Amino acid sequence: MKRYLMLLIISILLISCGSNKNEFDDPNLDSKEFIYSVMYYYYYWDETIDGELNLNGYKNADELLSDLRYRENGVLIDRWSYYDTITNNDMYFDEGEYLGYGFSMRIDLNNSVIYVSYVYPGSPADNIGLKRGSVIHSIDGKTIAQIEDNKEWDTIFGADEIGATIKVEASRTIYGETQIVADLVKKVVKFNSVYMSKIIEIDDKRIGYLVFDSFISPAKTELKNEFKKFKESGVTDFILDLRYNGGGYVSVSNELSAYINSSKTKNQIFQILEFDSKKVKGDQVYIFDTKEDSLNLDRVFILTGTGTASASEAVINGLKPFIEVIQIGETTHGKPVGMNGYQNSNLGIVFWPVTFKVKNGLREGDYFFGIEPDKTVSDNINYLLGNEEEPMLKEALYYIKNGEFTPEKKSSTKQYKIVERKGIIGNMNKF
Repeated sequence: MKRYLMLLIISILLISCGSNKNEFDDPNLDSKEFIYSVMYYYYYWDETIDGELNLNGYKNADELLSDLRYRENGVLIDRWSYYDTITNNDMYFDEGEYLGYGFSMRIDLNNSVIYVSYVYPGSPADNIGLKRGSVIHSIDGKTIAQIEDNKEWDTIFGADEIGATIKVEASRTIYGETQIVADLVKKVVKFNSVYMSKIIEIDDKRIGYLVFDSFISPAKTELKNEFKKFKESGVTDFILDLRYNGGGYVSVSNELSAYINSSKTKNQIFQILEFDSKKVKGDQVYIFDTKEDSLNLDRVFILTGTGTASASEAVINGLKPFIEVIQIGETTHGKPVGMNGYQNSNLGIVFWPVTFKVKNGLREGDYFFGIEPDKTVSDNINYLLGNEEEPMLKEALYYIKNGEFTPEKKSSTKQYKIVERKGIIGNMNKF
């Protein structure tokens, strides 16, 4: 193994939470050796990687990676390091596409159902009539309880190939009306990072509302277009909905933050990336971008959920030293670390290990247990996103109008199962 390690030479990195890839094309490495070598030299917790590890003791790369991920007192801390094919990676980050059915979901084991969180327009899920608030009762004749008992979550959604088909039984709403029994056929799903954008008028306020899905390359043009509209419309307040945004590029999170405020953040530090591995030590500093169409607001409302992660959390943390950030919703995922991509073209895969911690300009971070909201409001999928009665949006609008939150009242919060799946769309909770 040492012979392989000595062969590895990698250039200094282009960095982000889902960064540009670094070539790592040593033809002598198999997938286990490739992943082990990257982890040994570049992993943030590289001191935990045994330099004399016998790789023959692992059946495959999945088993190896699972064992190498950092744990603290037996608790898995690194829930994020993963690898995927180069094709899947480039489709997602560069093109805004992925192979799937076109929806996101939450699993309620108590009631043995899957709740659909949102659906991409024109996707297979959309074509059979699924929408936000739909309920899936079975997949290929198996109830949700049976899938859980048999531990089939990694296989129940079919092969990772175009044309893979599953049969779903569902109802259009949580109340069980209008049954759907149909085949879902996998295809390449095209999605926009800006899932929804609108302006809401209340009294003399013009409130911009943006549902932002992912921090990928095509998002830059989408954000430019939307904030130009907001600026020209004289938006006085802004609500950023990140409840389902699992992250992406640091550069895009920087741009989004700058569109919210460029005056108070000019020449200030947005993020500090802290490296501590055998090959890379020290800080990389990101200065806030400056945007001509910045709203230059002194406060922003950010709606969050348990899926709000990584670059989304960096926006919250990065803006807090400079403007008022009012967070409404659920505690975020808790990912104060980022990853670099290492590509091996011979193997056809890209590996994304955790390589740095993310801090704001005051060196605040370490939110491994998530960022708690200022006002806790549960996600209610019975309301479409953008509906002014949808609880998170409704709470933000109430605050804008009244200068305070609604009176406290007890509410129950449902616990949903997290499905651990491989690859980029597994990390982003897309199906």
